[in-house]
Amino acid sequence: MEVLLVGATGVIGRALLPVLLDDGHRVTGTSRSAAGASRIDAVGGTGIVLDLYDESAVHRMLDQVRPEMLISQVTDLPDDPAQLADYRTANARLRREAVPHLVAAAAERGVAHILVQSVAWPLTGAGAQAVAIMEQAALDAGGTVLRYGQLYGEGTYHPVAPDGPAVSVQTAAARTAALLGADSGIVTVTD
Repeated sequence: MEVLLVGATGVIGRALLPVLLDDGHRVTGTSRSAAGASRIDAVGGTGIVLDLYDESAVHRMLDQVRPEMLISQVTDLPDDPAQLADYRTANARLRREAVPHLVAAAAERGVAHILVQSVAWPLTGAGAQAVAIMEQAALDAGGTVLRYGQLYGEGTYHPVAPDGPAVSVQTAAARTAALLGADSGIVTVTD
């Protein structure tokens, strides 16, 4: 299957990309940077630099790749958890604006399967509103919302499972790959 993995250099994307490739899928992955696109190429995918806020670039990329499957694993979060508060507004904007546009553009092009990353714990304020908008956009497009627990393991904020809903990065990647043909709806991905 021709898979478009948006956010291929993020925490789940990095773990998911080799799983998809090992399963025999052709994967185009996006990154915000040329260095990220090169990392995607290095593991056997096709890397593309993409600004999700550039709507015409999103449309061009979808027309170029022509995916059968869209997996959105994008976030706008810092590497340092001490900076999370500084990124809340940007992450909410991504969920409220960029992901819904991406999903709608993919649906307009007849992309058969759409998976969108979300969270399995309650948020408040603008973050909760943004998640609701993003999830509804995915469901309206016939997609599947993947509500992940807090990630733990290599490359995350948590070396071991935190309190509350949690999932290891490797389990998240394996479960996501198993859900490529899932029906539209909401799936909680936790240990």
